Amino acid sequence: MGFTPSVEVVQIIEKEPKFKVRKATLADIPRIVEVDMQSFDKVYQGYVAGSDELRADLTQKFTGRLEKVGGKLMPVLERDGEIVGVMVCCPTSKRPEDFKSWEDTTDNGTLETTYDPKGENLYVVTLSVLSAGTQAKDKLFVDQMSKMLGLGYKTAFFESRLPGLKNYARNRANHTGKTLEYTTAEELDKYAIDYYNKTDTIDGKEVPYDRLLRLYDRVGCKIIKLVPNAYRDEPSLDYGAVCVYDGSEFFDGSLLRLKLPRSNSALPVKLPDNKVTRKSLALAMNLVSKSQKLTTKLLG
Repeated sequence: MGFTPSVEVVQIIEKEPKFKVRKATLADIPRIVEVDMQSFDKVYQGYVAGSDELRADLTQKFTGRLEKVGGKLMPVLERDGEIVGVMVCCPTSKRPEDFKSWEDTTDNGTLETTYDPKGENLYVVTLSVLSAGTQAKDKLFVDQMSKMLGLGYKTAFFESRLPGLKNYARNRANHTGKTLEYTTAEELDKYAIDYYNKTDTIDGKEVPYDRLLRLYDRVGCKIIKLVPNAYRDEPSLDYGAVCVYDGSEFFDGSLLRLKLPRSNSALPVKLPDNKVTRKSLALAMNLVSKSQKLTTKLLG
């Protein structure tokens, strides 16, 4: 006799939010702007422009970004049919190690001089996700990792905020009898470096102390350097950390491992780095990104 779920079970399943990643279109721009403004409300509070001016400026910039990079590299995350997140990736010849600031790498958000359709790397211009979409945020990551592989890019990189830095620096300053406002630039640099290098131990594994860096470490990023004046963000004291996805790790055995039977060990899987392999991996990852359960399992 087959199993028949109860009415209560069916109702619970039907009420679960349904997430979907798809290409952005021009018709999505007004909603994308609202999502971005809500996601970065604390950041935009520091801008002089009022909400109407800011909305008009962002509408122009997101429209320009979509026209340059196309919907493949500007996916939106939907929850029950409503956009709750957006990610913009820009092909560029700029390299992660040369990162100076978000403004420099995006030409102040316009991509006018930094977009290079023949560039080897992808720069993540923005990742804006409302709280309603945080549980499916990883789907955007996996979707764009599949694009990086399938389209042949060398790396994907971005700068992360350090949202706990201001409180950390304030506490450090207080211990010396100072307030944060009277802390020198040299002292702030030291606090930022200490915070950037600070780790925690979770489930026996050493992980970054900062919650955002911990998230990006979990999804396979290399965190390569701390940068002052990386991005206008008060909680981060304008510092940022450059994070990199390295496509070569899919082929040198760093990421893919074959578990040995009756053993806790695993052998590195070294795949040939060619168009066929990249397309196959990209297709597999794209399929994974359509399932929240598989996405979570992939990213550990």
